[in-house]
Amino acid sequence: CPKDTYCPAASVAPSYCPANTATDAEGSAEVGACKAVPGYSGPYGRAAAVCPVDTYCPGADLSPNPCPANTFAPSGNRDVMNCHARAGYFGAYGSPADPCPRDFYCPSEATVPLPCPSNEGTASGQADRNVACAAAAGYYGPAGSDAVICPANTYCPAASTAPRLCPLNTESPQGSVDITDCTAQAGYYGNPGTVALPCTSDSYCPAASFIPSPCPVNTASPPGSVDVTDCKARVGHHHAGAGYGTPAFPCPAGSYCPAESVTPTPCPANTLSPSGSADATACVAIGGYYGAPGTAADLCPSASFCPPASAAPMPCPSGTTSDPGSVYPVSCRLVPQVVSAPVVAPAPVVVSAPATAAPTAAPSSIPSPPLVVSAPAPAPLSVSPPPPASAQLLDGGKSLLNINCATWRDSRSTFAPDKQKSTLAKCMMQDCQQSLGYSSKACRFRDALGLCYTYQVAQVWCSQNAGSSYCNDGGANWAIAPVGTAANIDATQWTPKLDATLAGFGDTPYKCACLKDCTCTPKSNGKHDCRCVAGAAAQPVGDPAELGQVASKTADSNKKGSCFCSCGGQTS
Repeated sequence: CPKDTYCPAASVAPSYCPANTATDAEGSAEVGACKAVPGYSGPYGRAAAVCPVDTYCPGADLSPNPCPANTFAPSGNRDVMNCHARAGYFGAYGSPADPCPRDFYCPSEATVPLPCPSNEGTASGQADRNVACAAAAGYYGPAGSDAVICPANTYCPAASTAPRLCPLNTESPQGSVDITDCTAQAGYYGNPGTVALPCTSDSYCPAASFIPSPCPVNTASPPGSVDVTDCKARVGHHHAGAGYGTPAFPCPAGSYCPAESVTPTPCPANTLSPSGSADATACVAIGGYYGAPGTAADLCPSASFCPPASAAPMPCPSGTTSDPGSVYPVSCRLVPQVVSAPVVAPAPVVVSAPATAAPTAAPSSIPSPPLVVSAPAPAPLSVSPPPPASAQLLDGGKSLLNINCATWRDSRSTFAPDKQKSTLAKCMMQDCQQSLGYSSKACRFRDALGLCYTYQVAQVWCSQNAGSSYCNDGGANWAIAPVGTAANIDATQWTPKLDATLAGFGDTPYKCACLKDCTCTPKSNGKHDCRCVAGAAAQPVGDPAELGQVASKTADSNKKGSCFCSCGGQTS
C-alpha cells in the first residue's frame, strides 16, 4: 500500500488518507495511520484542520501548539520559529517576547527594542512605532523626529511640538518643563506661573520674588526696583556712611540731609537745624548770632540782641546797651550815668546873732555882724546799679534758668511742635516745683519770657529792686518771705505760662496747666490718673481745659512738692 494511503485486509486497491493527513511510510493497513500533515492538526484517521493563527503545527498534531507568550504567527504555521514578537514587544524568534521598554519602540517581529529619536521618549512602555516617541519634557519637536531644547522664557511639557511662552513679566531658563518654571523677572513679583506685577515703591524685587521685599527703615525706592541698594535714605535721613541698602537714621540736629544722603551735611558755622532737616535753609542762626538761613552766621554786635533764627540783629532800646553775642532783650541794660545837678551860687543867708542880755552898765550898744552860710552842693543823681554777678541774671546774655526752661528758651526754634510743647511742660514742672519751695527756692521773678530765675539770690535781689527792668514780677503772692508775702507755701499763687507760641510754625499759640503736689499718668481717653497730697487742688492752675478731667485721684503724702504739667497737650 503506497504512502499516504492505507489498505485494510482484502483491499483490491489502496484507500487515500483523509484530507490533510498522511502516513509515515508505505504499507499502512488502517485509516488510523493517517496523521495530520504539518500546518494542520486533528485526530488520527480523520481530516485535519488548518493550524490557526498564533499557533504552530509541526505535523501529526492532534491539536495546534500555541506560540510563545507575546508572539504571533499566521494560520497554517508549521514551525515555532515562525512565532515572532508582536508589535510593542521584542524577542528572539520562537521565544517568549518582552514588553518594549519606555523611551523605545518595538514594531512587530522586533528582536531588540529601537531607541526613540534624540530628546524624545514615550509616555509608557510597549510603544510599537516611532511616532509613539514624543519630545521629552524640556524639548519640543514633531513626534518621531529629533527634538530640540526649549528656549529661555518658555516651557515645554513632555510631547510638546512647539515651546509655550511664559506669562507676562516672567522668565524661565532654557529647557524648562512646566509653567511653574516661569518666575517673576527682576523688578516684578508674583507666584510662579502667573502674570508678575511691577515691584511697589519703597521695596525691591530680585528675580523670582513671590512678594516685594520692604526697604530698610527710613529708606525709599522707586517702583520696579530690583536690589536692596535701590533703597536710599528718605529726605531728612542718612545712612551713617554705610551706603545704600542699609537702614537710615534721622538727620541729627545741626546738619541737613537731602534725599539719598549717605552722611549728614553739617550746617554752616554758628547755625543750627532741627533733627530731620532736609535742606540747608533749615540751618538758622543760633542765639547770639544772625544771618540768612543756610549761610554762616555772624556774631551779634553790641547794643543789640539776636534770638535764635535771627536774620538780622535787633537793636536794644534807646539808652541801653548789650555785650556782643547777646540773645534776648533782657540782655539790654541801662547805660550807667552820673548826672550832677547844676551848681548855683547860693544866696547869702543872714542869720542874726542871738540877743544877749545887756550888761548892767554899758557905755554903748554895738550891733553884731550878719552870719553868711553857703547852702550845701546837691548830691549826684544816679540810676540803680545792675544786679550782682551772683544773681546770674545775665550769663553771656542768658539768664540762669532751670535746665528744661533754658533748653526751651535757647533751642525751641530747632524743635518740632510736639517737642517744643513737651520741653515747655517739663520747664513748667520745674518752675512749679521751685514755687513750692524745692531746694528752698522761690518763683516770683522771671525773665522776659516768663521763666523763673533759678538762683534764690536773684529772687531776693529782685524783691529789693522790684522796679528793675530785669525783674518780671508775677506777684507778691507768688512766694513766701523774703521774696513775697504769701502766708505759707500752700498759699502761693504761681501759675504756668499762658502765652506760649510755636517757634518756626506760624507762632501758633498754646497754653499750659499744672497740678501742684501731684504726679499723673495720662490715659488714652484724655483723662489722667493722679496721685496727690491729700487736700491738693483738684483743678489745675493755668488753662483749666489743658489737663482735661482727672479720672482718679489717690492720696499720697510722698507727692508733696511734686508737680504735673501739660502744655498744648504734651505732658511733663
